[in-house]
Amino acid sequence: MKKRLRWISVLLICLTFISAFDVNVFADTDSSSGVTPRYNNVVSVSTVASVSDSGLLTIVNNFEGVKGVITRGVVTTYIHKKFLGLFWQKVDIGQTDNEWVDNAYTYSYDGVITFQLPSTGTYRITSEFVIYGTGGAADTITCQVQKTY
Repeated sequence: MKKRLRWISVLLICLTFISAFDVNVFADTDSSSGVTPRYNNVVSVSTVASVSDSGLLTIVNNFEGVKGVITRGVVTTYIHKKFLGLFWQKVDIGQTDNEWVDNAYTYSYDGVITFQLPSTGTYRITSEFVIYGTGGAADTITCQVQKTY
């Protein structure tokens, strides 16, 4: 009986530790895998980020839409920094709501953002794309990139 209780206790402790880890799941937008989400107005979106040795963060947001269908795209980008190894805190970037918001009135968009990171650590860059057009309801897509400086 004591042996069984000991194994159950070890199992519960292991499950508690596993559930404490931050796990992110994203839709696969890479057509090479054979599974691609279907959107109304946009063909593809991407967010790419890099950090220089001096902490200069460069973010490149891109979307390609269906020509003649897209009427507007709104790209909102913000940065979180991990602290205490578990929590994410929004970084003060000096903009309203600590977000960069860009409106594009074309079917093809490339936007570049540069920002000097305030300190070393792990950063998560999130870009939310809302693409409006005549192809149906607006497409809402979120891209996240994690970088360490």
